[in-house]
Amino acid sequence: MVNITDHRGNQFTVPDEVADDYRAPGIAVPAPADDPAPDEHTHNGDIRAWADRHDVDLGDATTKADMLDVIRASLDG
Repeated sequence: MVNITDHRGNQFTVPDEVADDYRAPGIAVPAPADDPAPDEHTHNGDIRAWADRHDVDLGDATTKADMLDVIRASLDG
């Protein structure tokens, strides 16, 4: 098993035989199924990372409340 960190900072473990596939330029690793949406207790940097992993565009949102509103709206839509 090989530990990999992708370009978004996501860390995961993959079997040796596919590790090179995950290191290829431009590879996008899907978000894990057990990656719950952030809440008011989540740090701003972690909110941004979650949004990036889930392809949620935070737009101009900079405050925690605004970022969470954007994420909630994306989940409802």
